[in-house]
Amino acid sequence: MNKVVGLVVFALVLAGGIWLSGPPGKQGMVIPEVGIPGVAAADQVENGSDLYNEFCERCHGADRAGLETFEGEFADLEFLLSGGNAYMPDFTGLFTDEEVTDIFAYLTVPENEATN
Repeated sequence: MNKVVGLVVFALVLAGGIWLSGPPGKQGMVIPEVGIPGVAAADQVENGSDLYNEFCERCHGADRAGLETFEGEFADLEFLLSGGNAYMPDFTGLFTDEEVTDIFAYLTVPENEATN
């Protein structure tokens, strides 16, 4: 019986480690704590602003139209950029992980602090 309990505990720990490591291709990706003043690096916000201006502004405009419901979740941004929304183009493979993080940094700072 102790062996069974030990194996179950081991399996749960292993499964938890796999789950925490992220989806395939994203292992080791660090999701920064952005959106809190002073936490997102200024260069992240600036790069995110540049990317937003190049790829997003043509539809969302300088005032970020349509993003009122974006709640600042990194997974939501990844979902939207990967064609998860019928109203947005599929940007799969266009942005590096770092660029997605930069866009996230830009979108999660208050508009009056963003460099748009």
